[in-house]
Amino acid sequence: MNDFLVTLCFGWAGVHKFRQKKYGLGVLYLCTLGLFGIGWSIDSVITFVRMVRGKEPNSFSRKNESLTNNPKENIPKNSSSIFTKLQMEAMTKANIIELAAELGYTMTTTENSTKDKIIAEFMTQQEKQAGIIGEFFHKKWLIKTFNTEIVGTFAKCALDKSYERSEIICSFKPNSSLYLDYWEYKGEPAYYVCYQGMDAGCVPATLAKTLHDVYSDCEFEVTLRGEAIYNDHDDLIQKIRIDVYK
Repeated sequence: MNDFLVTLCFGWAGVHKFRQKKYGLGVLYLCTLGLFGIGWSIDSVITFVRMVRGKEPNSFSRKNESLTNNPKENIPKNSSSIFTKLQMEAMTKANIIELAAELGYTMTTTENSTKDKIIAEFMTQQEKQAGIIGEFFHKKWLIKTFNTEIVGTFAKCALDKSYERSEIICSFKPNSSLYLDYWEYKGEPAYYVCYQGMDAGCVPATLAKTLHDVYSDCEFEVTLRGEAIYNDHDDLIQKIRIDVYK
């Protein structure tokens, strides 16, 4: 829990790296605000996963340190089997003692496939962890919201001339699923505000250009803002909110 809180709150300053005695990375994190937030975010997710699984990084490093300094003194007396000196040296050279400690090994087995087994289990663990991190970074993030209204509501539906746009707006319900459909008007970007395959009007021209020029690689979600009302020209106006996700 402590490692997760330190990483989450002070990871941007590299405090968690200094605690792990990784001073070079600590200085780099401090100068770049956690590798511009990316390294900080990844480390926070990793420490959270380890906390949930009951494996704190500090305990790994302490366990690894004690094993590396004097392996013979740290072999449990009641263990079922014992690591040979040759195997300990081989694992030290292969840099997998820390992996073994992280996976719960106590350096007390004589099986010939120890190294392969530890590496295989470590890779499995990394794949699971990568899946969690991948899900984190592939999540849609709300980056912008526009409050606007549907324009051109006085005209007929462009996608189905048998309907008036005002009729479509009158059929809206609080949870109606709206979406934007791109088209061009006199060579300029434009968006229909659609409902069940019919357009209820358009996005204002200035906003349509912004959505196309700045956020064309994003996803748009459209929701209603209150009920439709009539303006001074007796046109039915419906306010909407456009959320931009990336």
